[in-house]
Amino acid sequence: MADPTFTDRDPPSAAPATHRIVYVVHGDVAYHDQAVFSVCTLLALIEDRQCRDLLIHVYTDQPQRMPMHAQIRCWPLQHADLRAWRGPLDYVHRIKLAVLQRAETDLGLPFIYVDCDTRWRDLPLEAFRTLEASPAQPPVCFMHAREELAQAGPGSSAHFPLLVRHRSQLADRGLREMPPWEIWNAGTIGLPQAAAGFFAAALELNDVLLPPARVRTTIEQLAVSLVATSRYSMQAFDQYLDHDWRFGQEWPYLLAKFFAGLPQPLDTASLIECCRRLPVSEGVLLEVRRQPEFRRHLRRYRRRRSLQKRRAAMRQLWDRLRAMVVSRAPPG
Repeated sequence: MADPTFTDRDPPSAAPATHRIVYVVHGDVAYHDQAVFSVCTLLALIEDRQCRDLLIHVYTDQPQRMPMHAQIRCWPLQHADLRAWRGPLDYVHRIKLAVLQRAETDLGLPFIYVDCDTRWRDLPLEAFRTLEASPAQPPVCFMHAREELAQAGPGSSAHFPLLVRHRSQLADRGLREMPPWEIWNAGTIGLPQAAAGFFAAALELNDVLLPPARVRTTIEQLAVSLVATSRYSMQAFDQYLDHDWRFGQEWPYLLAKFFAGLPQPLDTASLIECCRRLPVSEGVLLEVRRQPEFRRHLRRYRRRRSLQKRRAAMRQLWDRLRAMVVSRAPPG
């Protein structure tokens, strides 16, 4: 097991922790805001229960943004690696699988990965006991919740035609080749000790399914679900935390205003207490959605995203044209 690269902000831990929670955060400040808030809601529960069995590992390109705490360890990510992990189709969600493949090597299994746009409601100690059960027990994988089925008929997942066309590739990898296929939300991925190589398999399947996919946004989640449901007994993790993926703009907007209003400087204990007291619910986020200021913010965001997508498409087209020219060039 490798040792993490500690930053000078990491205080020494009083005792080694037995349970590992993993985050992956990179890019815009909004994602770091979400990670800090999620981590603080977990630290609040840890302090309430005086639990020293959990260690939080954060893989991040900006470790200086994470609060200092004895139960947090930061693993710096390099921008060159982040660019490479996006792959030839510039798929940002591919980064998560690549980093978790590295975390599997760094930390070993079991561990529980958690998305940044989450809020903890309970410590997952029982989930860890399940993951650490004797190998004689049926192996269990935790994901946040089952979202949909890919099967024939109305209401099926948009990925159903893709999976039908690629049944032979699924069979070659020892995965379920016939419908229905279960698709789970990958905001949580908790793996048992016997799951070595899981993320390598999911990453490889992601790269097979991504190029022909018509709906690419959730291919990473599809790949994880296919590998997990083919190998393990599935359990939902939603009793332990809330996952705010349905409020992908409202939640970052609310957090940006929250963090901007905090007094500075602020120590970690005070930050945890402020996060604990922030009132958050579906009703609060729906109210944010109705605010005129938020609607203006959303219009500006969508214009920027549209421009970014056009630029990315032009870069991909240019790369393909350049590759064609090189391939047709006479030798010598």
